[in-house]
Amino acid sequence: MVSRMNFTKSKKMLFMGILLISVFFAFILGSIIVKAQNNQKANADNIKYTSIVIDDGDSLWDIAEAYIDYSHYNTIYEYMDALKSINGMTSNNVFAGQNFIVLYYSNN
Repeated sequence: MVSRMNFTKSKKMLFMGILLISVFFAFILGSIIVKAQNNQKANADNIKYTSIVIDDGDSLWDIAEAYIDYSHYNTIYEYMDALKSINGMTSNNVFAGQNFIVLYYSNN
């Protein structure tokens, strides 16, 4: 009878340990998610858009170079991908006379 009681206590202790570890990881994960959402919201509040007309000889690189904010993008390629995405583009080609949406960040 004693060994059966110890086995039951061991199961309870194991269950409680797993439960506590699960709660701890859920708390940490929840904190990370909330922090990321707050950062995204703060960044989203500062995003502004403007429309430009592509001039003859302009390239996506030139436009990205003129408008990039390195505090929000690690590389010019990352910003170029964002520009292509908001303009529904699948290539890097831009054309003279094309209306083009550019995003930038405001300090307001």
